[in-house]
Amino acid sequence: MSVIVATVDMVAFCFQALLNHFASSSSPFGCTQHTASTCEGLFVTWETVDGNRLRGCIGSLSRIDLSIGLGDYAVKSGISDSRFRPIKRSELPRLRCTVSILHTFEKCLNPHEWTIGVHGIIVEIRMDGRFFRATFLPKVIQEQGWDHKEALRQAIVKSGAPPDAAAGNLEVHVTRYQSSTASMSYIDFQRRQYS
Repeated sequence: MSVIVATVDMVAFCFQALLNHFASSSSPFGCTQHTASTCEGLFVTWETVDGNRLRGCIGSLSRIDLSIGLGDYAVKSGISDSRFRPIKRSELPRLRCTVSILHTFEKCLNPHEWTIGVHGIIVEIRMDGRFFRATFLPKVIQEQGWDHKEALRQAIVKSGAPPDAAAGNLEVHVTRYQSSTASMSYIDFQRRQYS
């Protein structure tokens, strides 16, 4: 499968999908560049323009049809991320959207076989017959300033494993991946619409 590159057109599509949701409209708005494309994974992230506050981030670590998934995840991450209150239409001028298209998934031979700033990680934990899973996109690990050990510890916590799991002897498997990203502010989206 060839790598699909994230574009500002995809980001514009996400803004329009959220606007359509606010307007209770299902009017078609196509990202025609990729309507028949399938990617290996996708995340849509909403944050304040200054980057100080995450407002939503939801995606898929599985193959997904962009013609359906991109709009769905734009809305889900904006209004259904349980960590945050839903985005309101009035907030849009203060927001930035980032589309991350995931690719090149590789199982690591050991949990530290990935490069900070290049790879995102999927951490899978087996403990007492239960299964836990979490991921961090490449930019999250780098922005947080975590080293390998801390990123793995944070992933174990994020997975919902019991609080003492991060200190325990666990069966931990790591898959690394890369991503292509594109970002745009709502103000830039509006400029594109009216230019």
